[in-house]
Amino acid sequence: MQRVRPNWLNENDEIILELLGKSGVALNKRGIELNLELSGETVSYSTIKRRVDKLSEAEFIEKVREEGSYYQITPKGINYLSGSPYGAATAGDEPVEATEIDPLDYQILEEVQGKDEAPSVDEVVALVSAEPEHIRDRISALVSEGMLAENSEGCLKLSLGGQYLLQMFRLEPDINDTGEYGYISLPSEQEEVKTE
Repeated sequence: MQRVRPNWLNENDEIILELLGKSGVALNKRGIELNLELSGETVSYSTIKRRVDKLSEAEFIEKVREEGSYYQITPKGINYLSGSPYGAATAGDEPVEATEIDPLDYQILEEVQGKDEAPSVDEVVALVSAEPEHIRDRISALVSEGMLAENSEGCLKLSLGGQYLLQMFRLEPDINDTGEYGYISLPSEQEEVKTE
């Protein structure tokens, strides 16, 4: 997915984020300079100093140790690297992060994605097994939140935000909580119910 870049973020910032994101380690500014140099990137130390401070201020990276000033990437930085619209400025200059998704919303988005042609609201309501009025309310909410787009004929398409949610959130049958990267879980309909 293409990254939605905030207007303050530049190519050097991306290089620094990618280094910290791929390595998964905490580095100080000199460590960032050395590792970039070793990977063939040419970013001056003075630029690294400025951009690390900016990335830290924007909460894309965080200082994890005062002594030596070591930095690591944050979930917001990971969201940005993964193409999440939530990693970029979407509400003024404040990034908005998604940490969970309602299972009904997931099902609605999945039904819209699964169709070759844009389905109508009525088609989606018929496919999703819940109260029709509640489904219509959730579809309206997803449209207003920018997860779905509705055309003049009442047909639905996934927006960039909806595509992101379906990519980042997957159903995991045996885990009962939201994981580090925002995965959700639902019991599988095909699981056998054990009786004693």
